[in-house]
Amino acid sequence: MSVEAKPAFTLNHSFVVLSPEQEKAYPISISDWTFIKGKVQGIIPQSKLFNTLGSIAAGIAISSIFAVISLQKTITQLDKTVLIFCWMLFALTGILAGVFYFVDIKVFGDKASVSKSDIIAEMKRLEDKFKEKEQTLAEILPDPNGVGKKI
Repeated sequence: MSVEAKPAFTLNHSFVVLSPEQEKAYPISISDWTFIKGKVQGIIPQSKLFNTLGSIAAGIAISSIFAVISLQKTITQLDKTVLIFCWMLFALTGILAGVFYFVDIKVFGDKASVSKSDIIAEMKRLEDKFKEKEQTLAEILPDPNGVGKKI
């Protein structure tokens, strides 16, 4: 004896299929597209390594000078090495911070890179080429008789 299973519920839902709106398109030449791709590939993010290392070294230098100031009056003769170590640490990390900041500004600051505004200016130039006359796809494509239309 076989019993057929009936579904416990049924779904009745109608969907509204939207058609896409007509939008404009730019027929861009391959040379222009290649030029823009080259510009985008030329974008080099700025290196923050030396700036970060300079900040760390400056933080250590500032901490060590606070240690020197606070230990100046309370230090005993046996602990003079701690005071000397703090002064040396301050001098070393202060110099390192200066060197790191100098390298960051002078070496990496003027790195030749393509900016976002360069690419936007090029895209704006391409848009301006097409503002004169808007055409539909039917006007651009050749007609079925095999004779192409002039643009």
